[in-house]
Amino acid sequence: MESKFTLHFLFLFIFFLFNFTLSGQKGNATDCLGLSIDAEITPACIAGSNGQLNLLITQGLPPYQIRWDDGSNMVNRKVPAGNYQVKITDALGCQGTGSFSVSTYPPIQASVQVKHTGKSGKSNGSIALNVTGGKAPYIYTWVSSVPNAVSGTTPDMNQLKKLPSAKYKIVLFDAAGCYLEIETEVK
Repeated sequence: MESKFTLHFLFLFIFFLFNFTLSGQKGNATDCLGLSIDAEITPACIAGSNGQLNLLITQGLPPYQIRWDDGSNMVNRKVPAGNYQVKITDALGCQGTGSFSVSTYPPIQASVQVKHTGKSGKSNGSIALNVTGGKAPYIYTWVSSVPNAVSGTTPDMNQLKKLPSAKYKIVLFDAAGCYLEIETEVK
């Protein structure tokens, strides 16, 4: 009986000593594990909020409290291009900061070449686009002011032939979700 009591007392002593030691270290900067903060960054479209900041936190003790300079507390977030700062506090009160810059994709640019139908009024016009910038591949959406002249979305369709005289709207989307609208006319 005495050995059970001694063993039980010893167990409680170790438990309280261990608990006291851990709680005594909370917030002590010398005992911090050194938070390491990095991020996976995806550029944004010009004038868009589709850039991506995904925090990568290593070391420290979870759970983490996250505080961005704009008040957000998200680990992964969609943002416009710009500079962002984050402060992270772990479960022990250890803190770390990180600064990140979200850039933009190069703007989508297109030169448009139009061949008019001439005085014949036949459907022999054409529109060709030379696209640069953005993030390839591109998807083209074509719409015409003349019913059934052209309509639809196609990948890599940067040229249409046998077009009637009409106004045309082309919306180019790139792989990042950025877009450019073009309006032209075949006369």
